[in-house]
Amino acid sequence: MNAILIDRETLLHEDYTADLAAVLIAHFNALIDAELAKGDAANFDRIDAFADAINAIRENGITELLPVISNCTFLKTLGVRRRSAAPRIAAACAAAAIVLGIGAYLTTGAKTDVIQEAARYFRNIFHPQTVSEPATQLEPETTALQLTEPATTSAPEAITGITLAFDDMFRREYGVGEPFDPTGLTVYLQTTLGRRETTEYEILTETPFAAEAGTQTVTVSAAGFCADFSVRILNTEETPVLNSIYATFPEGYDFTYRGDPETALRESGMRVYAVYSTGEERELTADDYTVRIDETRTPFRKTATVTLAYGGRDCSFDMKGEL
Repeated sequence: MNAILIDRETLLHEDYTADLAAVLIAHFNALIDAELAKGDAANFDRIDAFADAINAIRENGITELLPVISNCTFLKTLGVRRRSAAPRIAAACAAAAIVLGIGAYLTTGAKTDVIQEAARYFRNIFHPQTVSEPATQLEPETTALQLTEPATTSAPEAITGITLAFDDMFRREYGVGEPFDPTGLTVYLQTTLGRRETTEYEILTETPFAAEAGTQTVTVSAAGFCADFSVRILNTEETPVLNSIYATFPEGYDFTYRGDPETALRESGMRVYAVYSTGEERELTADDYTVRIDETRTPFRKTATVTLAYGGRDCSFDMKGEL
């Protein structure tokens, strides 16, 4: 089998190296997304390694990293296929140089992860094709590389999780009573072959959504996986604000009780109302408000002070007990 000869001039040619940095950055970003999708099981050391690799590519570019091409170990790991289109081979070698250069920025363990992932990625995109390449006379400062054709297997795509992306149109805040708006949300399926967008997903919110001010969690479900994010619910000028609460009793009720004041109050026919800034009044159920009864006894009388509370507002009244 003839060796394929690759020199520095070929590797530096802009036709072969122009897009490699972008390709590797996109691939490492996809690996970061896949790791984050694991939640508590995510390996943050690997995430840091891939992030450092991205920064190294952006800061140094391809040209400054090419001198490490003389290290052939990575090329053997990469398993680049011999093919008639020599530019593909050269591009793969340039990619190898990028990753080796990145290694200078990483720890030994992180370097191993980055190199293995890059090797796996480029093995997937450089498909095998057997050709004959003539041997040529090596010029000074030219390295001869023997590239072999390792066996390949194609595995079916498997979904490993989902990731969410938000653009400038996405809303993080809502007024009380507003419906949820998914505009600006993009859902991706994370697979063993990378990442792809999907429109087949479901959005789950509290029912009803934005019923009151506070923070609410929204869940996106797709392909059996879920991802959460939070939005804020704010009061607006149109949002009714609770002003007060009050209680009414049947006509003629004398506010006296015999025995237990709690039983007497429960049997009194009392009704409790909430009053809002809009002028609206709403009757509350017994489950909506709380009742506190403080009873005072003396040798000659007993009195029960009743306090009703709801939504940060309260009202009180006294009941007289019979001795």
